This record gives sequence, structure tokens and C-alpha cells, in this order.
Amino acid sequence: MASALAFVDDTRQLVAADDGLYVRTLRGGRLTMVAPLEADNPATRSNDGHAHPSGTFWVGTKGRKAESGAGAIYAFRSGELTRLSAEITIPNAICFACAWRSARAG
Repeated sequence: MASALAFVDDTRQLVAADDGLYVRTLRGGRLTMVAPLEADNPATRSNDGHAHPSGTFWVGTKGRKAESGAGAIYAFRSGELTRLSAEITIPNAICFACAWRSARAG
């Protein structure tokens, strides 16, 4: 099950799936795992993700039955997956505000 997708370039996508992050080729749809994502925990799956303007891909996990605190938020950058926050129930709508918007609003 895939839950989030971001473009890597004109020929590839990064896909967050049940057990990991995969690069998918647009031509042919071949999937290659680039980082396991809680693959050792069958009670969780990827849930939501978003690409930051810097190129970092943020992705969340959740319990398959929405168990309280089963999820986490990760950042994937330069081939490395880092857990940023744990004990999250359902991370949704990961998004980023542009700096110029913040400056103009203040």
C-alpha cells in the first residue's frame, strides 16, 4: 500500500509504502527500495508524506488500527532516513510554509 509520492526528477518518483521508501521509474513502474520504514513492525504502515523545498522527504507512520501513539515522523535526505518524532497517533497533512509568506504575514 502506498501512501505518499514525490517526484525525484523527470523519470523517477519516491513512494512511501507499507514497509519502506521506494524509487519508482515512470517508464515501466519498477520499484526499488531505498530505505526500510518500520519494516520490522507489522503493526504500522506509512501514512502521509510531503517533499520539503530543500528536497527532504518527510513521511509519517501510523498503527494499522489507529493505535494511540504507534506512529512517528521521519525525514529522508541523501539516502538517510531519520526518525524526528515518535509516539504520534496519525500524522496527516505534513506541509511547509514559505519563508516569504511568514515574513509578509508578520
